[in-house]
Amino acid sequence: MANKHYTSNNITLCDIVENNICFNIPIYQRLYVWKELQVNKLLEDIYDAYSRDEDNYYLGGVVTYSNGKKLDLIDGQQRFTTLWLICMVVSSIEPNVCNEMKCFCGNEEELRIQFAIRPQITKFLISRMKKSKYDDCDTKQVSDVKNMIDAIGNIESFCEDDKRREYLVDFASFLMTKVILVRTEIPEETDLNKLFELINGRGQQLSQTDILKSHILDLIRKETNGNEDLLIRYGQIWNACADMNEYVEHNIQQEDPSLTWKDRLIYDKESNSDEEGIIADFGNDFFDKYIMNPVKDNLIDQPESLYNIINNALKGKKEKEDNDDEYTHTNSNGREIRSIVSFPMLLLYTLRIFLIENKLEIYGIKERHDIDFFNEKSLLKIFDPAVKQMKQDKSACAFVRTLWTVRVLFDKNVVKWVKEDGETEEVLALRTLRISTDKRTGNLRVHRDSANNGNSITEMTQLQSILYFSQPRIYELWLCPFLYHSFTENDPNDLLKYLKQLDNVLLCLPYENGQDMLWRTYHVMTNGLDNCNDEEFYNYFCQLVEREDGCNSAHYIFYKMEYMLWWDNRRTNTRPYWNSYRLTSKNSVEHINPQTPKYNKSQISYLNSFGNLVLVSREANSSYNNKSFKEKQAQFIDKRDNGHQIDSLKSDVIYSARVEEWGDSECEKHLRDMEKIAHDYFCSTTNEYQTISGKSNQIRKWVSKE
Repeated sequence: MANKHYTSNNITLCDIVENNICFNIPIYQRLYVWKELQVNKLLEDIYDAYSRDEDNYYLGGVVTYSNGKKLDLIDGQQRFTTLWLICMVVSSIEPNVCNEMKCFCGNEEELRIQFAIRPQITKFLISRMKKSKYDDCDTKQVSDVKNMIDAIGNIESFCEDDKRREYLVDFASFLMTKVILVRTEIPEETDLNKLFELINGRGQQLSQTDILKSHILDLIRKETNGNEDLLIRYGQIWNACADMNEYVEHNIQQEDPSLTWKDRLIYDKESNSDEEGIIADFGNDFFDKYIMNPVKDNLIDQPESLYNIINNALKGKKEKEDNDDEYTHTNSNGREIRSIVSFPMLLLYTLRIFLIENKLEIYGIKERHDIDFFNEKSLLKIFDPAVKQMKQDKSACAFVRTLWTVRVLFDKNVVKWVKEDGETEEVLALRTLRISTDKRTGNLRVHRDSANNGNSITEMTQLQSILYFSQPRIYELWLCPFLYHSFTENDPNDLLKYLKQLDNVLLCLPYENGQDMLWRTYHVMTNGLDNCNDEEFYNYFCQLVEREDGCNSAHYIFYKMEYMLWWDNRRTNTRPYWNSYRLTSKNSVEHINPQTPKYNKSQISYLNSFGNLVLVSREANSSYNNKSFKEKQAQFIDKRDNGHQIDSLKSDVIYSARVEEWGDSECEKHLRDMEKIAHDYFCSTTNEYQTISGKSNQIRKWVSKE
């Protein structure tokens, strides 16, 4: 008789190899859709667990169904496929990884993971294992193969980072033996299509943010003496903040369809229009008016208790951030929006700001502590002492108010991935919140400007782009002090000056006595950015660019140089076509004078110098290969002059030079030219910041009790 019960057990990747388990992705499963954000998040989570030397790391569950010799993956495909890709990349980079990892991938005859009636995917995976080229035409026709190619590139960049490369063998061992999946085997004679629809459409997991919300709302219920109207309002505010892949004003309207904007907003009329303006206050003023506004019972659901949340989760209600696959959302205007951080991470930023703002040291935040404070997997553990403090101080309402402020400022001042209706590519951009009058109804309408009525390529977007692309994206630690400073800085020009100096302090000063990024972010939030000397920034930057690290050069210095070149051109306008240049993700260090030249076999002494290096995309690097300087120059100029996006501004400087070859003297001159621009930039940013530092010092005081 068939087994009618669900069974679950813990398995590692080594267990899968030992028991010779092979997996099949059934035809009714969706394609591989994970993007850079999800892939990097998984990598960072596992690597953080490895760095902390955890005994075990529970990755989550997979649901399987026995199908002959293979197990059909009913749930967990995206996660498991990514694990397979990680193992494939690691075993190809590092020949000394454990044999089990190589066995986990499988071989040409039988891969560990296979795709039902999708032979083109299996063909692609086999070709990558053989390190052979896959037909580009096929990749363009198969979207999941394209996503896999992107995922492989992200994994390669992660593994080849000089800080991780030497630990790759140990990391591989951790991945195989200590990363645990909870495998649930479903019984025979189960309606698989209905089960798959249930799992993926509704979900069964209870999120940490749901549990935290229930705790906070329970405290608010007591603080407000059981006022259900107020409780509902606070619950709506929380929900509006939780959906990170839309703008918060859209979310609050979704929570409360009865919402009208009249008498709720402060806005400045533009001089050239009687009907449209830029919203000046969407923070505290709106919060106060919204919280105190009566609630219409027929429009709003009651806030959920923990008991109800659990029951709803078991019945199928699922919060958006727990979705294994989906991270983007299309709004009513056809615009796709994607946040650069998750809601759990925003909650951790808010907690840190809340503790500092209220001079609370219940978590030992003043002391140097490990990265666990920004580990969203430990959200409830991190919040536990804070929730106890909120209960004692009756400050849960104040925390939600802080959360609202942080979220509003995040949407106002921090870039998002945006793809306008009809566009094929998403870009990092800021969109200003505007208000206008509907000519037909006379009602006020709140909306974000588009690329057509707002310059999307600004100093702020360019600067945030280099920080986003060059730092570990799972944390984005620069955001915490930046958001905290924006509490008291409304002027966008002054906020830009602050961010420039913040970038200098966090990343252009050497670390001493364990004062890492986490320590620095706390220090600048409490002590400000004083005593920062432009010569210190410049000298350390010069140390970095003169190290001759070749392919192991820190990517940050290239991104920083790109921004400084763009900034310098804004002053001089010597290259007007640079004005449309947008900083994008790049992950491959290119030698202008190649490491293995095709013709002249002699190598220059400046081969691995910053003067001979540029950071480009992996595709661009591959296209240049080992061509001569003149060949690369001709290729670059042809591409540029025919309207294509240039590889990098630094590349344009090099290939625009009127020289016949790129030798030692050219490399050294280029290096000194870059250092001169860097010196001008650091002097300028420090002088700019000094014009606002006096005001900043009056706002932020050191909260140490020592």
